[in-house]
Amino acid sequence: MYNEENEAVAKLVQWVRSCDTIWEMICDDSGWYLALEDIIELMEEMISKGQYQMVMVLLGKMDKNRFVHEAISMVIINRVKNPNCETGILTECVNAIKKIAKQHGVMRETLTI
Repeated sequence: MYNEENEAVAKLVQWVRSCDTIWEMICDDSGWYLALEDIIELMEEMISKGQYQMVMVLLGKMDKNRFVHEAISMVIINRVKNPNCETGILTECVNAIKKIAKQHGVMRETLTI
């Protein structure tokens, strides 16, 4: 029996399998809705693999979120005050986003990227 929902799910699964990376999936023009916590985890993984350009693109797409914007602004101010910080700036941004998101209880807030 034909089921439109099953067909849609099958097409989505096929499309996901055809993507080489999760990066390809989240860069689709239609946009993706992901929880902040999942995006943070994804960025940490990208940093660990040396995919810094991808992290910068994600941070740029997320900057409209007030908590992300606050975290990035905080990191920039800290870097001006302490230019010799040993932590990588992208790692520092991700850590600041995580800290602020936890403080405000918005780790599961969904963002469109």
